[in-house]
Amino acid sequence: MGEQKPAPTENNNEVTASEVSETETSETTTELTPEQKLEAALADVEKWKHFSRKNEEASLAAQAAADKWKAHEEASLSESEKLQKRVAELEGLLSSKQRESIVTRVTKEANLPDAALEFIKGETEEEVKAEVAKLVELFGAKPAETATEPATKKPIVNPLQGKQSTGAPVGTNGLKAAVQAALASSTIQK
Repeated sequence: MGEQKPAPTENNNEVTASEVSETETSETTTELTPEQKLEAALADVEKWKHFSRKNEEASLAAQAAADKWKAHEEASLSESEKLQKRVAELEGLLSSKQRESIVTRVTKEANLPDAALEFIKGETEEEVKAEVAKLVELFGAKPAETATEPATKKPIVNPLQGKQSTGAPVGTNGLKAAVQAALASSTIQK
């Protein structure tokens, strides 16, 4: 069954919107002349234009602020990305230098020549030591020279002068003879 609305009483302060608009309309129409109605309507139009302009200005200001914030975030993000990239580059460089240091130290300890450095691919010290051990096993290590005992040069015989010298032979004939003499006196390891 349908609901019934309570009848207005002195204690009932509830008034519906339709009742208010009916009351205002009836009062407005009876009291205002057509010129007054026109002026009131024009005033309402101006009032709503003003509100519309104010809302449009607020909307534009909010959009400008949002655009400014977005540009700031993009700039910050770009700076952050730049810093992250630079950190990654520096970490890579540090890792490379640490590896290079490990490889150089381990090959020097094993008395391998500097040319062996390019054949070692390990990243950790254990991997490098394992590869150096394989190279030493395959090719052998040259004997270590002590710091107190410098490598001695074999004297070179200068055929033009007929005596020993530590310098290079003079002349083209002497060069050929000196090379042959040096080759004959040195032993070639297999």
